[in-house]
Amino acid sequence: MKCQNLKIVCILFTLFLSITLSPVAVWGVLAPEIDHEDLDAENTPVPSPLPVPSNYRHRPIVEFFTGLSCPSCMNGPHGDLEKLWEEDRENEEQPFTYIAFHELNGGGVDDLATEDSKERMRFYQPGVSGTPDAEFDGGYIKLGGLSTNSINYQSASQAVEDCKTRYTKTINPLRPIQSLRNDFKFVELFVDQIFTGDGFAISVEARYLGTDAIISMQNLRGSLYVFMVEENVEAYSTVLDEFVINHNVFRDYAISDQQFTLTADETYSITMEWKIPEAKVPIKPGDITAVAAIYDLDDTSSSDGNKGNDAQVPRCIQSATPISTAFDKNNDLPVINDISTEYNDDLVINAKLDDANGISKAYLLYNTESQNSTAWSYEEMTVAGEEICDDQGVCYAYSDSTASVKIPVENGEDVYFMILVYDGSGLEYGGLGAQGKSEIYNFTTAGGKQNNLLGDILSWGALGVILGICVVLLVIIFITKTRKGGGKSLRAILKLNQLSN
Repeated sequence: MKCQNLKIVCILFTLFLSITLSPVAVWGVLAPEIDHEDLDAENTPVPSPLPVPSNYRHRPIVEFFTGLSCPSCMNGPHGDLEKLWEEDRENEEQPFTYIAFHELNGGGVDDLATEDSKERMRFYQPGVSGTPDAEFDGGYIKLGGLSTNSINYQSASQAVEDCKTRYTKTINPLRPIQSLRNDFKFVELFVDQIFTGDGFAISVEARYLGTDAIISMQNLRGSLYVFMVEENVEAYSTVLDEFVINHNVFRDYAISDQQFTLTADETYSITMEWKIPEAKVPIKPGDITAVAAIYDLDDTSSSDGNKGNDAQVPRCIQSATPISTAFDKNNDLPVINDISTEYNDDLVINAKLDDANGISKAYLLYNTESQNSTAWSYEEMTVAGEEICDDQGVCYAYSDSTASVKIPVENGEDVYFMILVYDGSGLEYGGLGAQGKSEIYNFTTAGGKQNNLLGDILSWGALGVILGICVVLLVIIFITKTRKGGGKSLRAILKLNQLSN
């Protein structure tokens, strides 16, 4: 009897597995059927991945800990990670996000190191810390530090690729039970920013899509960070004995470890204002970008093989920038065209702006020092065009727009300027709009006082009158002298003139 019951249990369990592992997707669509291309050399079916949200994109975050006075950083990994970012920083898809946290390891000198950047390193390396160190997706893969996994361009590039697809799971026929649960949580993440003069307003929206696990119905207990990073920061390296340009340097937090809980299909939104802090190397507002990242508080152990961080820190499940947000929303960034300048005591800068959603705001950032100056001033530009209004008649943007601004500039000065522009996308719903920016332009005012045309005419006229008076006086003096000397002298002069003719 017991044996018979055991057989019944085995049959029921087998039936459960066959139903559970059927190709029905959690997301309401069928998993892909296996055709002849899905068979290996022995005609054995290759496990199909569990279904995921349509067109889902996971952006890994790379947190790199380096130091300008660290020989083991500057003589290899620093350049390798910077190169990896340089290859994709202009890519609007933003396949991954990158942050460089500067430390004092080595010679103890790095003007870009802060208490927050040093604390972030200790977060991943409690106790004794070391650089160079790179944490991919919150320690899902760890390279460098006190581990034996070395950092170089190849290993870092491979780590990014491995993280991009780490949410995928395959059904292993030999261990089907282990394939029934996947802890990765799918999140849509958007972040926008807009310049406010002394800082930025930043908005974040996160939507939890759920998991692709078949029997798991987990909530998301998330931790939100918004890192403020600066591109192209020049600072001195004691190792190289020269000033070097650094990419995506961590400058400050806009939000640190903001925790929240969501069920599937719920959205978490937050807006904040970040003030530009003082720093040893002043911050250039035109090169500031918000990097948002969500970490899963319930996942502190997932890793790629044996290369994960063993400090049990939360793994990152999504990251985003304003550029990636525009890409994900199929929103083209504003375009700045036809920049022109006029100078007459003040410098007037005009630009033609183009965006399908209209233009809401534009700012001019400028300085009179250099392209890499850290002393930038700003002026809001006047935007004009055809008004775009919402259903309530509130106008929030301009189409076919132009922008203009006047700034005080001394004659003969060099002026370096760039333009920040924001479109009208989402403004009717309380959004901030997508940010576009120009390159840095240089304008040199002409030397000497510049007069208008009327002033030139008056100046030349006055000079002509003076010269005319002088000629008349000279003629009078000459005639007077000749008359005093007698007519003979005058007749002699006339005769000489006749002979010469």
